[in-house]
Amino acid sequence: MSRGPESKIVAAIVARLKALKRAGAPIWWAKLHGGPMQRAGLPDLLILGVGQLYAVEVKRPGGQATPLQLRELAELGAAGAVAIVATTRDEALGPLEARLKCFGRFHQRKERRDER
Repeated sequence: MSRGPESKIVAAIVARLKALKRAGAPIWWAKLHGGPMQRAGLPDLLILGVGQLYAVEVKRPGGQATPLQLRELAELGAAGAVAIVATTRDEALGPLEARLKCFGRFHQRKERRDER
C-alpha cells in the first residue's frame, strides 16, 4: 500500500528532525495519531525546540485545514505555540530552523567538561 501525500510530507519532516537531533539540536517531537480517545482536531506534529512549541498540521499541496483543526491551532497559538499549516517540509520547519540558528544551537556540539 502506498503512502498518501500527507504521509510523505510528515516522513520528510521527521527525517529532517532526526538529522537536526543528530547534529546536536535541542529538540523533541511527537507525531499525533488520531483516535477515539484523543481530542479531535489536534495537529499532526508537536515539536519543541529552544523553549518554543510548534504545532504543525500537515496538508497535501492545495489542501486546507478543517475549521476544527484551525480552532485547535488558534488555541495553541493563543497559549504561546507557533501554529503552522504546512504543505512542505520547509514550511513546517522553517520557523524552528530559524530559531535554532538564531540561538546558535544548531551547529554547536556540547563542550567536554575538561575543555571549559
